[in-house]
Amino acid sequence: MPSPTLIQVAVVGPMRRTFTYSLPSDAGPLAPGQRLLVPFGNRKKIGYYLGPAQPLPSGIRPRDVIKSLDEQSYFNPDLFTFCVWMADYYFANPADALACALPASLKNATSVRLRWVSGSSLVLESLRALCKPGKMISSAVLKKLRAEGSDTVRKLIRAGAIEEVWDKGSDEESLKISGYRMTESAELSALAKKGKPSPAPFDGVRSRAELLTLGWSEHYIAKARQLQLIEPLFAARSGLLDFIKPRPEVRAIRLNDEQRAVVDTVSATLADGFKTFLLHGITGSGKTIVYCHLAEKVIERKKTVLVLTPEIALSGATLAYFRGFFGDRVTVIHSAMTDRERLESWQGIRKGKYQIVVGPRSAIFAPLPQIGLIIVDEEHDGSYKQDDPAPRFHGRDSAIMRAKINRVPVILGSASPSVESYHNARSGRYQLLELTQRPGDALLPEVRIIDMRTEGARGAMPFVSISLKKEIEKRLAADQQVILFLNRRGYSPMLRCGECGHIPACPQCNIRLTYHKVGNRLTCHYCGYVRENYDRCDGCGGTRILYMGAGTQKVEESLPKLFEHARTIRLDSDSAAGRVSAHQILTSFAQREYNLLLGTQMVTKGLDMPNVTLV
Repeated sequence: MPSPTLIQVAVVGPMRRTFTYSLPSDAGPLAPGQRLLVPFGNRKKIGYYLGPAQPLPSGIRPRDVIKSLDEQSYFNPDLFTFCVWMADYYFANPADALACALPASLKNATSVRLRWVSGSSLVLESLRALCKPGKMISSAVLKKLRAEGSDTVRKLIRAGAIEEVWDKGSDEESLKISGYRMTESAELSALAKKGKPSPAPFDGVRSRAELLTLGWSEHYIAKARQLQLIEPLFAARSGLLDFIKPRPEVRAIRLNDEQRAVVDTVSATLADGFKTFLLHGITGSGKTIVYCHLAEKVIERKKTVLVLTPEIALSGATLAYFRGFFGDRVTVIHSAMTDRERLESWQGIRKGKYQIVVGPRSAIFAPLPQIGLIIVDEEHDGSYKQDDPAPRFHGRDSAIMRAKINRVPVILGSASPSVESYHNARSGRYQLLELTQRPGDALLPEVRIIDMRTEGARGAMPFVSISLKKEIEKRLAADQQVILFLNRRGYSPMLRCGECGHIPACPQCNIRLTYHKVGNRLTCHYCGYVRENYDRCDGCGGTRILYMGAGTQKVEESLPKLFEHARTIRLDSDSAAGRVSAHQILTSFAQREYNLLLGTQMVTKGLDMPNVTLV
């Protein structure tokens, strides 16, 4: 009796280790990263195949893998190697890193369903009658296909004869049905029940409500669809990137001498393997248009491009440039997308529909084939660090490693490079590229420091200086725009009792709680602790509560009292509840629906707002 095949499997969970399982003798070949259903304690869990395992000590019998969930691995070799490196370097569970690279629909223990697209010479004659396009493949037929050869199903997928159906979220069934129409030569007599006639035929397209008034029932509609006597029509829905308006004018922008020199320098190394460039370009020097021209050079070589940005909101601004340059060959991936949107984008990337992917740190896991260049914009930004959930990693450093694994150049761009990147450039580890001029001889802004001890306004709004008030009034009168940055969200950074001086603090972190007027709650911005309806002092029981300092909510409330003509919009993590909201806020401001943008660090991320004359 042959000895069982032992394999190494990573299972999602807090333990940073792998497990040895036995592969059944009738199992087909596995590829690195392939999902498996395995017994784990008294439960069944998803595991990821990592490779062959070492023999176990005598007397230890491994448990058997229950089944393979996929016909193929969804990790190309470079992406699998990158995920395993990340787990090792950042001391994480390999399964956590691998799971980050998959859409939500592949993180549960259900097998991916298959359906026919066309016939194939690989299929047995006895199964040809079942090769109807659109027909789902049953487990019995799947078993017969596998009997032809362990790799038959995988070959059929690669040949385009079979396609994968991920979940209801990607299937037509989840789209909104606008109506039904009868199929050609439909015979409704098949719907007749004992003692009841079949429903009446109908012309054109009828809605569900109209069919019910014509004597149809929910049972008849469902049965008719099952027998393909009627077919549904689905309402068109907006595209994945419809909320991003491309900037077509970027195609006409001419590069200056410095920009052209950067493009030529990097382009000359595209075929030379891994190399790291630090692009130190002053604010407004046109780094994004340089990225676009470099991406064009890469695509000409039949390669793909990954562009990382620090914030979801800034991904939209960068995406508008790339869509203006490359049209529908660009997509986005980030954590605020719905499961359906993320799945569509992920599938399009895998199938080669998109050649450029833009997104924050989570886009580092994009399954791009044939990567030719990786770009990390605003490389100094702290948002590239992921604190939670696992794996906890640095997006910029991980991008450098992914470029090394793929043997391609990586560009780190910034107007204020991080200390470590600038040191690496000065010491020769990175190649330093510089943009020292703004296109069109545009001037750098004047910077003024205001001493609030002498310039602070009196009264209830001491956070606005007299000089700032005058400058804002001048801009608003000239129909120009203003950005106000305050790195404190909420209403007040702390509350204090007016009678005993007690300040409420987080019981877990022992730091002052921030007051949010919306919802009337105290929040710890470190651990998330929330306390509601604080109207009486914990120390003395007094009710005279003082709201100390100012957060963005308090400033937003106060600005209409200071500036009569201000149309204010706020952008922080409270007002921007996801990708669409954040981008819509910036888009509305860019389209001059508002003339004053107030926000936290989200408003400082390299925004391109030509009408802004004061920050």
